[in-house]
Amino acid sequence: MGKCGGRELNYVSDVDVVFVGDGDLQVATRIASKIMGVVGKACFEVDAALRPEGKAGALVRTLEGHDAYYKKWARTWEFQALLKARPVAGDEELGGQYCELIAPMVWAAAERENFVGDVQRMRRRVEGHVPSELVERELKLGRGGLRDVEFAVQLLQLVHGRVDPDLRSSSTLEALAALGESGYVGRADAAELEGSYEFLRSIEHRLQLRRLRRTRRSRGSRRTTPRCSSSATWKARRSPGPTAPATSGTASAPATTSPTPTSTPAPTPPSPLNVLNFLPRLRRGG
Repeated sequence: MGKCGGRELNYVSDVDVVFVGDGDLQVATRIASKIMGVVGKACFEVDAALRPEGKAGALVRTLEGHDAYYKKWARTWEFQALLKARPVAGDEELGGQYCELIAPMVWAAAERENFVGDVQRMRRRVEGHVPSELVERELKLGRGGLRDVEFAVQLLQLVHGRVDPDLRSSSTLEALAALGESGYVGRADAAELEGSYEFLRSIEHRLQLRRLRRTRRSRGSRRTTPRCSSSATWKARRSPGPTAPATSGTASAPATTSPTPTSTPAPTPPSPLNVLNFLPRLRRGG
């Protein structure tokens, strides 16, 4: 699930999972709990809160248990989250059966009553968790941030993916590219969203690498901002300069010297607020 499902993990991230079991669920639950502890200590924290009923629900359910819950109780945002689902460990056949089970429900979610309103309310709820004085520096949850791009892409996937299998990707950028190629999003809008998303993810990675802490907030300090900016544009600045012209090789030819290599100016990054220009058109159905 989540960024692990979309193969989009950060350097410092948690891994969202849903456990499916067969047979003795008590044994399966003990194994799942042990796996979460081992993986959490070794590399990534494991979060199973996206399972049916959240933290109050059973850690492991059978296929039948998942089926009953999703058909009767699941809310729109849960089907949106299931867009990212893929088997990652354990019984590959059982994982495949789970994905086959949920797929028809995921791609029928857009037919639910108040679907668009539910998605928009969920986005506002997420944004409401960010203090107003920090919203402009929150790379993920703030206005014009990563989550805006992800919500826009996922909404369009759920709406058009019902009839277009090419849109059924767990990767944000792959889905965005498919939306642009198929004409569901203007090519200019798709390119703008892609550039903004990649830029913000790049900055997010660099913020986390500084102290190996999970953070998605730009401090805006006089030390942090230049470091992130320098790191993000390092590749461009390392571009080679022009090469020296070839000489004739004769003794009488004047000596030539190679011009001093010049650095390529760092590109101007796309503004994170570019996505805000797109969202009103999405809400109007443009």
